[in-house]
Parts: sequence; C-alpha cells; structure tokens
Amino acid sequence: MGSHTWVRDEKKSGRGKTQVVGVPVVVPVGHKRKLQWKRDDDDHEKVESDQNRVRDQENGRKLREEEAVKKKKRLLELKAQIEQKERQLAEKKIQKLESDDIAVEMVENEERLKQERRLKFETSFADAFESARESLAKDIKASKEKISFAGQEEIDRILSAKSDYSVLGLSPGADGVQIRKRYRQIAVTVHPDKCSHPKANEAFHQIVLAYRNLSRYVG
Repeated sequence: MGSHTWVRDEKKSGRGKTQVVGVPVVVPVGHKRKLQWKRDDDDHEKVESDQNRVRDQENGRKLREEEAVKKKKRLLELKAQIEQKERQLAEKKIQKLESDDIAVEMVENEERLKQERRLKFETSFADAFESARESLAKDIKASKEKISFAGQEEIDRILSAKSDYSVLGLSPGADGVQIRKRYRQIAVTVHPDKCSHPKANEAFHQIVLAYRNLSRYVG
C-alpha cells in the first residue's frame, strides 16, 4: 500500500492545517501504512526570505529615521550657533556704536569746553588789554620824563620771543615786583596810541598777555 506525504501549512500560526502534497509513496509489503510528516523546505526558505526582507526593510527604515533625527539635530545646533554668532556680532556692533557715540560726545564736550574757555579768556583778555591801554596812557601823560618809544629792533625782539619771560626781557624765576616793574617799563614804549610802529599794537598785545600769564604764578 502507498503512503501520503503530509506537509504543515507554515503560514498558519497555532492550529495550522496540514495538507497532503505529492503522490502516494509505495510502502514495502509487511509494513503498516503510515502517514509521514515532511517539511516543505522551499516554502520554509521563502518564508524566511520574506521575514528577512521585512526585517531588513524595518532596520533600514529605523536607520533612516535615526539619520533624519541626527541631521535635524545637527541643523538645529548649527542654526543656534549661527544665531549666537549673529547676536554677538550685533552686540559688538552696538557696543562699537555706543563707544563711538561716547567718543564723539566726549570730543564735542571737550571742544565746547575749549571754546568756552577761549571765549572766556578772550573776553577777559580784551578787558585786561583795554584796562592796560587806558592805565598806561595815563602814565605816559602824567610822566615828566621823556619816553623813548620802541623801534624796529625792540618790536622784533618782542614778537620773536619764545616765552613770557623773554617777552618782558626777564630771566625765569623773577619775582612779582620785577615782573610788574618790567611790564610797565616796556609796555609804555610800545603803547599803540603813542608808538608809531605798524606792529606796535601786536607787540603791546604780547606784552599784556605775557604779564597776565606770569601774574597767575607770581604774587
């Protein structure tokens, strides 16, 4: 008698059915008829191949997702770095502008103070110049001695002097009494109302200025 080959349906889980495949197998005489289980290797390999393919696809998908996450993270980090750099550059630019504004303001304030000091000095000096002019004119008028007014040589000496002491013809360290005495002696000789030299007014200006400067430091 023959025997059938039974193959289990691997696609079914748990209580899968078995089915007969192939043709009856001749069994020698004297042997009992027996149903033999035979594994369908081709079908099993196909199932394993499908499972491996699905597993590979799943692994590939996970790898792609992980790479996408890493790439997104890198992009976010790069974006954060760029934003930080931009903020730092913006802060430096603001600081520079503020620094420049402060520097400009300081320069403007200094210039304004210089102008104020110059104006104050000029106003004060103009008053001192006129006062000296009037006072020395009275001295000249009241003087009983003949006054010899400065000539070209003396005018050149005064205008070319390198210091206030040199203008008055004094050595550095002269005291207040010497300074005042020498000032009045020279000033009357270049008085712009009495001296005929064309640069007498300029020389008189230098003498009054020198006396005024030295008077600040000498009592």
